[in-house]
Amino acid sequence: MGDKRGYSLIELVMVVGLVAILAITSTQLLLTSLSGSSKASVLATLKQNGDYAIGIMERVLRDAIAVECLTGDQLLVTDANGTTAFMVEDDSSLVPPVSRVASNSAASPNNYLTGEKIQASNFQCLRIPGTVGNPDVVLVSFRLTLGRPGVDRTSEVVQETFETRVSLRTY
Repeated sequence: MGDKRGYSLIELVMVVGLVAILAITSTQLLLTSLSGSSKASVLATLKQNGDYAIGIMERVLRDAIAVECLTGDQLLVTDANGTTAFMVEDDSSLVPPVSRVASNSAASPNNYLTGEKIQASNFQCLRIPGTVGNPDVVLVSFRLTLGRPGVDRTSEVVQETFETRVSLRTY
């Protein structure tokens, strides 16, 4: 009879050990899955903001009569509706202030093209003169960051550079 109880105890310890291993593995898979979906959601938000800002700039540039890049960090576009300026500027209405892509003709509040949680930086523009039969080309790029590196979890921090190249319609 003593041997029978010994086997039961060994079997019980093995079952508890296997259940513990399965529980730990399941928990890790769940956390990994949640982390991945969080990163995907944050990245989608960032891409929507960047694509919106780039889209507005492209549309205005295509209809441009005149384009000027000021010191590389401000873009002035003149079209039939007047002059539109694009740049990165600090939104001091937020605490702490956030650098956002801005336009003096933006329809959104305070002339910003990107959201309040999106940090913009490295705005650059370059106008490349065309040749006979080839229009001027304007290159625009900026970097967007969502989340604060070193403060937020790495799965909640994403950065991406947005770029566009627009051939002007005027020769």
